[in-house]
Amino acid sequence: MIAPAILPDILTAWKVNLGNASRVVVVAELSVPPAASATSCCSSSNCFDMAGALAWTLQLVFFVLIVQGALTLVENTVFRYRAVSERAI
Repeated sequence: MIAPAILPDILTAWKVNLGNASRVVVVAELSVPPAASATSCCSSSNCFDMAGALAWTLQLVFFVLIVQGALTLVENTVFRYRAVSERAI
């Protein structure tokens, strides 16, 4: 009985925290020294390859948009009853 009541809040928290986590990842990847990380984004930013760093950042942004869109689709499909009850108000 509790799970259906908290599921909308869980999905909303996932969407909000996914956006926050992606911001942290971008800042961390662009500011970490090259010896500490072996990712392409970090090496691109430290070699002043701004096109590569921007490409990695945009890839992460598109990934976040796709996942948030999927979560919104799941939320709208599973919780269709909320849209009906909101129109009645």
